[in-house]
Amino acid sequence: FNNDKIKRQNNSERNDWEPSASSVYDTISYKQDNSFLIIGERLNASGSKKVRELLNKDDWDGLIAIAKNQQKENAHIIDVNVDFVGRDGIKDMSELVKRLVTNVNLPLMLDSTDYAKMESGLKHAGGKCILNSTNYEDGQERFDKVLSLAKDYGSGIVIGTIDETGMARSSDKKYEIAKRAYNDVRALDIPSYEIFYDPLALPISTGIEEDRKNASETLKGIAKIKNNLPGVHIILGVSNISFGLSPTARITLNSVFLSEAIKAGMDSAIVSPSKILPLSKIKKEHILICKDLIYDNRKYEG
Repeated sequence: FNNDKIKRQNNSERNDWEPSASSVYDTISYKQDNSFLIIGERLNASGSKKVRELLNKDDWDGLIAIAKNQQKENAHIIDVNVDFVGRDGIKDMSELVKRLVTNVNLPLMLDSTDYAKMESGLKHAGGKCILNSTNYEDGQERFDKVLSLAKDYGSGIVIGTIDETGMARSSDKKYEIAKRAYNDVRALDIPSYEIFYDPLALPISTGIEEDRKNASETLKGIAKIKNNLPGVHIILGVSNISFGLSPTARITLNSVFLSEAIKAGMDSAIVSPSKILPLSKIKKEHILICKDLIYDNRKYEG
């Protein structure tokens, strides 16, 4: 941490310095000129059966191979999540991060609901990480603990739009929580450019009436946050939007939603780059269908 702090202080004296994350080998700017900031999502025990199986076998080489493949797919940062019931997550995070820093030259996003797991990774990461995540669901004290950890280690911090009443679904509620968090973060003198707001990409694929507005409210929330809270970033777990659909449909819907989110102001996303298509590769009629789903543009014949 001390070496990284000195490095950041030295960088801040140069005109070309930009907010960034870093590994021990390289620095990745938060702002990508020709892309959004891509956080590889596959090294995640919460969402991947393969990762859980590798953890249970203590197959560290297999886990490193997943990270290396994401680097080949042009991810900028690797999301690392070892949350798995029955495992010692603090030990797993420590062991995995120690191996990642010597095998992969990308910065890490330490992903956990547990403050202690995040810190166990930070102790071995060497560079400048992003912590994913904190929110107000478990109260102000837990929220402040993660902020304190981010400040102590000079990390970026992902903040979900969730408070004591639950997940924010409307754009107004998302912004309300984001503004509350912004004031708390700035009170600790953490720069606004270290904040990554996650306004929650909730599924629109459930068939449940109240879920039909999830995507459009998220897009409106992105714009409100980005336009009113200077310097912050917006991050999404894009694939959540299509939960439950067939693999082919998911890729198409995720790709169109990603494009709409970027237009709204999103500048970073947790995705698998190989499962995102450029819009030029998607049929126009499929794009229109996806947009109708995203914006809940229902058509009635009769």
